Amino acid sequence: MNATNVTRPTGPLTLPIVLRRIIIYSIIVAITVGTNSLVIYIIATKKRLRTVSNGLMISMFVTGILFAVLYILPRWIYPYWTHSPFLCSMLPYTGVCLIVCSNLHQCAISLDRFLRVSLPFSYNNVARKRYAIVVIAIIVIISVISGFFLNIFYGFYHGDVCYVVFTQREIFIYRIYLIVVYASLFFAPLAVIFATYIRIFIIINSKSRQELYYKRSRQPRSTLQKNLKAAKQVAMMTGVYSLCWFPFMILTFVSAIAVFSGSASQTATTLLETFQYLAFSYHAINPLLYAFITASVNQALTNYFRQICNLPASDQRDSRSYSTRSSFIRSNSMDLASQAKLRSNGQVKKSSSSHQLFEQNQDQVSNEKQEIEML
Repeated sequence: MNATNVTRPTGPLTLPIVLRRIIIYSIIVAITVGTNSLVIYIIATKKRLRTVSNGLMISMFVTGILFAVLYILPRWIYPYWTHSPFLCSMLPYTGVCLIVCSNLHQCAISLDRFLRVSLPFSYNNVARKRYAIVVIAIIVIISVISGFFLNIFYGFYHGDVCYVVFTQREIFIYRIYLIVVYASLFFAPLAVIFATYIRIFIIINSKSRQELYYKRSRQPRSTLQKNLKAAKQVAMMTGVYSLCWFPFMILTFVSAIAVFSGSASQTATTLLETFQYLAFSYHAINPLLYAFITASVNQALTNYFRQICNLPASDQRDSRSYSTRSSFIRSNSMDLASQAKLRSNGQVKKSSSSHQLFEQNQDQVSNEKQEIEML
């Protein structure tokens, strides 16, 4: 049987229900575009905020804007695509693509935090901008292929109608598609994220790791506290992400199977709609949460609004603190450099070890500078 229907929202639609959906989703879209654009602007215009970690965050914020503009707006605010069968056919898969993209970004951010904690003295050699660009490109490619897999390989699109699945073969293919996509690109990465953070806290609290910090850093306690704080911040963001998306994804998976088997209930449909509001609100909440828990972004955002309101900037104390800590780092570097030079003059045989000590200190200085900028 060929599909001749145009996709419309499921369930009995009355004017109050339609108006409620339009109002709620319009608010979500407006807040999502506004908050994500603002935080992207703040990070992009402040040179000291242009780090690898913030680059991954910017990519995820862009995904949030695309999710609002390319999926929520056309499908849930104006869903009657009678004039464009192509858009009608593509919209559900666009949503899958962007959801997968957002989840993979969360996974990449958690792995970045894991590298910062597990490799504190060589992180800067591993986390380079070109590597971040490659990671983002891989995320986009995987998301596009997984989201539009059925359209690319099975032709789930008819040029003259908005395609709706009807045949038993197509139902079977679509069911397998949902299972594979949700299991491999949502639930599995989510499990990896949680496992990563468990490992992060084990590393931070391990005795051997603390001894390593004591041996290679003059401020071991503060360095440990910085890494722990940063890990907790990203863990908080991941927790909010899971709270928003996990119930919706579970119900979506179960409801899709129930619809195909003919056992869907009105209660499940109502719950799915409620959790969908919560899930779609995540991209509106995410940049605000990130700006709130990240001191450097919070300070830059505060100064931005103070500038708009013609109020003096409030970063004098932070600037003095930053300058003091930077001066300490520079003096620390100069002291060890002088010691290495003296040892080189007095003991030629130990010159190579002194030079190695100086290089290790330089790596530490670079790492601590980036930590200061991040927190």
